[in-house]
Amino acid sequence: MKTILTFCALLFAPAIFAVDSVVFNARTAQSGKWSDAQTWEGRHQPQAGDFVQVRSGHLVTYDVNSDAALRMLHVAGTLAFSREVSTLLDVGLIKVEPGETTTEDGSNCDDEAPPPPAGAYMPVLEIGTLASPIPAGVKATIRLRHFKGTNPETLPAIIACGGRWEVHGAPMNRTWLKLTAPARAGDMNVTVEQPATDWHAGDHIIITTGETPAIESGATFEKRQFGKRKPVGTFDPNDGAGFWWANGRNTFTRNVACENDRYGFHFQIAKTLDFNPVRRVRSPDGKFTDRDVRTLPFLRFEDNESHSEGLFDFRFGDEEHGSVHGDREHPFIVRNLRAWAAHYVIRPNVQFFLLDGLRVQDAAFGIYHPDYDAHVYRDITFHNVTAEPINGGHDEESHRLTFADCNSQRDPLVQLTGIAPQPGLAGHFRGLTLTNSNSRESSIVDFGGGPRTKKTEHPVS
Repeated sequence: MKTILTFCALLFAPAIFAVDSVVFNARTAQSGKWSDAQTWEGRHQPQAGDFVQVRSGHLVTYDVNSDAALRMLHVAGTLAFSREVSTLLDVGLIKVEPGETTTEDGSNCDDEAPPPPAGAYMPVLEIGTLASPIPAGVKATIRLRHFKGTNPETLPAIIACGGRWEVHGAPMNRTWLKLTAPARAGDMNVTVEQPATDWHAGDHIIITTGETPAIESGATFEKRQFGKRKPVGTFDPNDGAGFWWANGRNTFTRNVACENDRYGFHFQIAKTLDFNPVRRVRSPDGKFTDRDVRTLPFLRFEDNESHSEGLFDFRFGDEEHGSVHGDREHPFIVRNLRAWAAHYVIRPNVQFFLLDGLRVQDAAFGIYHPDYDAHVYRDITFHNVTAEPINGGHDEESHRLTFADCNSQRDPLVQLTGIAPQPGLAGHFRGLTLTNSNSRESSIVDFGGGPRTKKTEHPVS
């Protein structure tokens, strides 16, 4: 199953955009099928341009294929896409949020909204589940449309504010394959590296540029140029990410991000003058307690892919060291990541972190600034990582590291730090495999080079 999000953008002159509560044209009266008039108040089924609400406690099955674009869809109940028929939903904004009222804002959730009472209904946007994915042969398509007069900085969008959004399609053997020869404009055929056994006629295929800037060893991303960005959130500068989220209690599995302005996947949560990360959070016993959401590890982050991004493929945490963290019994865990045509592959700026499985093809930097303590990396493979496969490497343990065709000019393949925050830290590396890989001016494992590493204080052993 391919879940297709098509983004249509228009340019507008600067404007003031209202954030008043919307007035709904169509609201559910009961649970039922979207196509059934009985499901809707006054039997008024949603029409093009409508503001639509699935009300709390109602479960609606989306079972239509319609290109009549809705202005906004507020999911306060449950909206589940059909597993029996292929569907199409054209919409300007989907907002998964509890309550009877909401605003047409695709970037910020309402910080002033009171926490839901214990046992309250959680809104859900469900495009398949882990147990019952959208089956092969059935397609669920959401196509985002921009409406004239709405804020182009935040819309079109899908946003979950205190709700749950699940997307699960039938598993595929390969969601991507490398070309064996460049594809040129006008080509009617392309050749891939192996048979695409579960790709079928009618599927949508994206042929990406695969381009990555030429990065010399020691180059810094501050020299890179990016498009215009405008701060729109409390701590989110709207840098451009395929997936951006600010709460570890989320699940991301089998997703692909490519060719985004800065980030493929960006987990970002920070304390600011305008945002207090201590929030009301439901505990496993069902009760709500005050909890710093920066200490909530991921539910699942597995089998995700990223390539050809502007800066980082995967970036986790905040620049303030130690502010985002788990603990030794509840670390942040990510598994089976893939990245290629990359500048920086991963920036794991969280404490207590396990990366179990990473495959990198064609990158400048691999693991960028791992932490000084309680990081573990297992089954890591770098192929043609040309600047620093492990930058400032000072993790607690690394197992089964494989380097193939990684040839660095200046820096070691595994770079230790000479300026740790405290004495006595050590890096442990086991099962290191080298194939046609070396550093021309350094050792395999050593302190890094360049002007930023001339100082030595508390070096890692």
